[in-house]
Amino acid sequence: MFAKKSVNRLTFGVMVIGMVFAVLATEGKYWESYLFEKSISIYTGLWLFCGFQFSKENCIKRSINDPLRVVQSFMVMGCLGYLVSLLYVVRHYIKKKSNFKTLSVILNVTEKPKFGYT
Repeated sequence: MFAKKSVNRLTFGVMVIGMVFAVLATEGKYWESYLFEKSISIYTGLWLFCGFQFSKENCIKRSINDPLRVVQSFMVMGCLGYLVSLLYVVRHYIKKKSNFKTLSVILNVTEKPKFGYT
């Protein structure tokens, strides 16, 4: 029983870490970077093309070709897949651990008070 709980917690933790990394990778601006001199660097991500010169950053929207559009789509689908699987695991855990008393307490706490309104 202890091993099963440990595996469930490990699975949940790995899913959360994976989702964080997937979102950071999708949103990140540093997929490619080039350093020309000490004061000039250029880096690109999935969405932006940025340059850094003399402590000033300038970014423009990246031109999108078909292979890049496919990568963007798959990265977004991967993030959504992580979110759906995480919600499924949380739902499964709540459904398994909760009973009617717990659900009624949650419902009563989250319900708006009916008194005082006209």
